[in-house]
Amino acid sequence: MTANSFRENTAIVANREYSQKTARVIGVSGVPWQIDTLLFDHDGTLVDTEWAYFDATREALGRHGIELGCDIWSELYLQNGMSSTLVAQALGLKEQYLDAFLAVRRELYYNRLEAIIINDNAHQLLAELRRCYRIGLVTSNSRQALTLLHGATGFLELFDYIVTGSEVKRCKPSPDIYLRAAGDMGAFLPSCLAIEDSQRGLAAALAANIACIAMPNKLTLRHDFSGALTVINSLAELRDFLFTPGPRHLRL
Repeated sequence: MTANSFRENTAIVANREYSQKTARVIGVSGVPWQIDTLLFDHDGTLVDTEWAYFDATREALGRHGIELGCDIWSELYLQNGMSSTLVAQALGLKEQYLDAFLAVRRELYYNRLEAIIINDNAHQLLAELRRCYRIGLVTSNSRQALTLLHGATGFLELFDYIVTGSEVKRCKPSPDIYLRAAGDMGAFLPSCLAIEDSQRGLAAALAANIACIAMPNKLTLRHDFSGALTVINSLAELRDFLFTPGPRHLRL
């Protein structure tokens, strides 16, 4: 595939309705509010599943003779919010092979999920935060994948509310999933705080008028997080931020 044809296939990214540029300018009120609701992304933020999904996609495309690199995946899928189907087509996968590709990728991904170990730090932090905040899980992943990964671990019971990509029409960077979470939880948007690991997740939160902390993973280190309240490197830093003595007010 030539560079020109690749750019033509990926031009859709530039026209997405919910770009980061749009998200940055929405809802700047300058009014401080006390945060009482935390909305966590799942993949790459609380659990290291982002690489498993990329690796499964890379292997599935490789069976069709298509190479998928980390940088392209990070830019198109995690930064600009292009679906994995569109990424595959942009890289040259023919439409007649899409169903086979998706079926193989699903099997490869689910097999990888079985080997993932949940970080004890995530368990401990969420249990501690529940004493002070309402906790929501806001993920574009499927309900089936969550159930497969967490099973009977009790991890999902740490959340007051869970919404997945299975329950909304448009996933991140659309704000739909955040608006659904806040609405169902009866939360006041300026009193919510999102924790995301990617530029598309940040864009989704900001487009919903929700302040966001960015915690990049190894696939998203080069993303533009300039719209985030702050950028942290670990859940330990998130704990320090949230439990700083005195009331925590954010300006939206």
